[in-house]
Amino acid sequence: MRKAMPTGLLVLFFLAALPAAAQTGPLSQNDIIQMAQAKTPVEKIITQVRARGIAFVPSAELETTLTQLKVKKEHLQQLMAALRAPAAIELTANVAGGEVTLDGAPRGELSADGRIAFRDLSPGTHVIRLRARGHVPVNTDVFLKPGETAQVNLKLDSAVSATPGPLGTRVNVQAGTFEDTALAELDFEKDPAKRIERLEKIVATYGDDPFTLLAYGMLQDAYLAASNYDRALAAGQTLLERDPRNFAGTVRQARASMGRQELEPALAHAARARSLIEELKAGPAPDNLSAEAWERERQALLETAQPQLDSLTYDLLIAASDHPDPAAKTVLLERFLATFPDSPYRRSAFLTLALTAQGLGDLDRMLHWATQGLELDPNQGFLIVIVADTLSERGQDLARARELASRLLDLVSNQPDKLRPEGIDDAQWQ
Repeated sequence: MRKAMPTGLLVLFFLAALPAAAQTGPLSQNDIIQMAQAKTPVEKIITQVRARGIAFVPSAELETTLTQLKVKKEHLQQLMAALRAPAAIELTANVAGGEVTLDGAPRGELSADGRIAFRDLSPGTHVIRLRARGHVPVNTDVFLKPGETAQVNLKLDSAVSATPGPLGTRVNVQAGTFEDTALAELDFEKDPAKRIERLEKIVATYGDDPFTLLAYGMLQDAYLAASNYDRALAAGQTLLERDPRNFAGTVRQARASMGRQELEPALAHAARARSLIEELKAGPAPDNLSAEAWERERQALLETAQPQLDSLTYDLLIAASDHPDPAAKTVLLERFLATFPDSPYRRSAFLTLALTAQGLGDLDRMLHWATQGLELDPNQGFLIVIVADTLSERGQDLARARELASRLLDLVSNQPDKLRPEGIDDAQWQ
């Protein structure tokens, strides 16, 4: 009676009987040795090597083992040549001139049509890294079978995205890119001249790329910090030609004009900045945002922009008020009032206009501006005094003069802090 084959041996027999083509994944060195032990024809082993690739480096020890397994010399030479057959990569990408590294080593740049080839590579896994200005870097692994020429096609995404917004284009730079590195280097550059040099290089290199919107804004700011107002204006003009709604750039243009003592252009830029804020306040929600999301975004923008505009209008008021020519001062302050109808500094403009007119002996204009100032703030002590005095001296509207004098006495006696001018500290007020 025949004995049954043990179950374990039956399983091994079944596995051994499977055709090699059913196996997947690269061959190990042990796979090669087992096929040689099974007397598999070398042609079939080579076919498997080319179809599946190998997961080891062919060595002299493998040759020795195969020799011991009685593999014929000519067959051994064919097999080892097949295992060691050089492979190649032909790389194509959607960029030109990108920097390519292979297995951590620099291997040149892509051609003008985005191509590069690597020959005589060992079989196995190779790591390609591709970096290109204006794009997000890409890493990819390529498994090469002996003798294979692999076609690799890489698509790089843009490193910089630009989204139009109510106060200018919002520019986003992806981490790990050349552009991100350039910004980091600027953060560490403390020398103003070298910072300007870096920014000038960026705008010259990147041309029409959205990245230059960031660079021109930073360059405009750097020129302002260096009191180079001509170049600040030139950088700002280029920025605003490309991004007309750029609020920060518009504010900087006003400050550059102030630096050149050109207050009329400064007021014009400030008026544009104010109009951008007014349009933001009144604008409807974009199609891609809900009403709630738009309100949150609008408030965030206003919290950043409104203080910038308030600071600018204050500095413009001071500059106009300090103008040495009374006639020019009057024109500038009138323009200020017309441009900023809701400015918190209007009361100071009315006061300065009234005092300037008084200094010129134009009492009618003085009364005009002082009256408007008191309509805005009826507790302005200086305006109360000069209006009451002028009306009394001219014998004009004495009832109005008495009413103003009574109000002044009441404020002095009961509410003196209401008469306190802006910018006066406690000691000065006492």
